[in-house]
Amino acid sequence: MNRVVVFGATGFIGRNFVSYLSKSSQDLIIVCPVRKSSRNKEFLNQIEGLQIHEYDVLSRRYISDFLEKQDIVVDCIGWVGQDRDMLFKGNEMATLEVLYSCWKKGVSRVVYLSSVAVLSGNRSLPLRDNMPLLASMPYGESKLKAEKICWGFIASGLDVVILRPAMVYGRGEPHMLPTIRKLMQRGLFWLFGKADNLWHLCGIDNLVSVMEMALWNKDMPGRAFIVADEEILMAREIFNILSMEWTGKPVKQVPESISKALLWIPGLGRVVRFMRKRRIYDISPLKALGYKDVVPVRDGLKKAATP
Repeated sequence: MNRVVVFGATGFIGRNFVSYLSKSSQDLIIVCPVRKSSRNKEFLNQIEGLQIHEYDVLSRRYISDFLEKQDIVVDCIGWVGQDRDMLFKGNEMATLEVLYSCWKKGVSRVVYLSSVAVLSGNRSLPLRDNMPLLASMPYGESKLKAEKICWGFIASGLDVVILRPAMVYGRGEPHMLPTIRKLMQRGLFWLFGKADNLWHLCGIDNLVSVMEMALWNKDMPGRAFIVADEEILMAREIFNILSMEWTGKPVKQVPESISKALLWIPGLGRVVRFMRKRRIYDISPLKALGYKDVVPVRDGLKKAATP
């Protein structure tokens, strides 16, 4: 029987992954180390068959004592935001602690959840897995440093698969969707210009299916893969799908001439640039291994909009 140890199981991606894995046809023991202070343990307690172990500090000694040689380890630990100190602790240092312990113990495989943010500083599109590591935001920089740690352990013989999901959406996503919903319901959300820029997203159902693939696939270790939906939508398509679910109306659009003028307004200009940015990724390496969407993007967005 295989033991899969999932670090970060109380986060949005982690809890969706262990829920998905608990329904797998594979004969698995799913182990979730969880901080005693975590507020999301209740969700994990509702999933049958999980082994939950609480800890105070994620130290090398704790992890090393906890792991077994035949384990498969999935590292979903991650911190988002702009606090550089917390990004350093939550992304870079946590990754070092987990991977060092996995290397010392000689575990069979590690699946590390990175981000396309490690490539966001590259200007040519689509972004590809073989581009230089080049981040453009503090979060991306912290994940980039964590990835470099992964590559160092790969060079030392550790069996690691690196996954770089695009912007993840799904039911219960805690960061962006609640804010967008509130703004739309209050009539305070707009699209700028034609909003025909392409946004390549990653549905949570599709991501967890790739994470499961990475547990067993023999061609994935020692490589990094961008994970995103097969179909790419325009920004206005994405936000109109959400708006129709939440308000029954399409999103209001600001004319192009006014949108350009807004770019010069401090604060608001950053929002306009964010909304007009193109996000396109090459997922052909993943598709070559047999990847297909579990849930198409339009269906996934409608599902994400449900309470």
